Amino acid sequence: MWPYIVAAVLVLFLITYIVFAKQINEFFVILSGKKRIQRKLYRSCKANDYQIINDLYVPIDPTTYRYIDTLIFGNKYIYLITEIVDIGHIIVSDDDRKWRVINEKKINDKLKIIDNPFLYNNSVISKLIKVVPGLEINDFKNMAAVTKLSDFETSATKKNEYIVSEKDVIKTIIQIEKNSNEDIFDSYDIERYVAAFFRYGQEAEKVIKEQKGRTKQ
Repeated sequence: MWPYIVAAVLVLFLITYIVFAKQINEFFVILSGKKRIQRKLYRSCKANDYQIINDLYVPIDPTTYRYIDTLIFGNKYIYLITEIVDIGHIIVSDDDRKWRVINEKKINDKLKIIDNPFLYNNSVISKLIKVVPGLEINDFKNMAAVTKLSDFETSATKKNEYIVSEKDVIKTIIQIEKNSNEDIFDSYDIERYVAAFFRYGQEAEKVIKEQKGRTKQ
């Protein structure tokens, strides 16, 4: 008797998954948020011998910090990446302060407005070159990575800005580096940059925790 019950449950589970596969996948992508993309990027960076830092705060001035989703240190450039986990069709432009995300599958709230990550990343990059000695603005590439369940149309034309699917991030980085005539970073410089960002991030987290503690008192 029990084997039939188990078989029936498995069949029911399989049918349910097939019918609701897209909804289940969307739920998982939303629930896991940026962490899922970051874990995938970490594995890909490790396979390609790239350094990566996630969830980083960097100082802009003595009392202000900016949050960075991901930094990937390539052989020729540093890639500042914002992960976009909103699901839908993303309409991208260089200079518009907001981007539109359209999800026709939703019954309500089909349109969502999100901040332009290119503008935010550019503001961060302009500060980073003043914080870390030796870095120049041309050492950075500005990138937005969208979830695998989204697509996008773009009118972006700036050569240092890229929007790509999460599955194409590392492939895009490899192609950018291959097509570039720039000299590769000295390995010592890469280690110095990584150490500097990591140190700044630790110091920033400590200060932010102290500020939150004083606020609660």
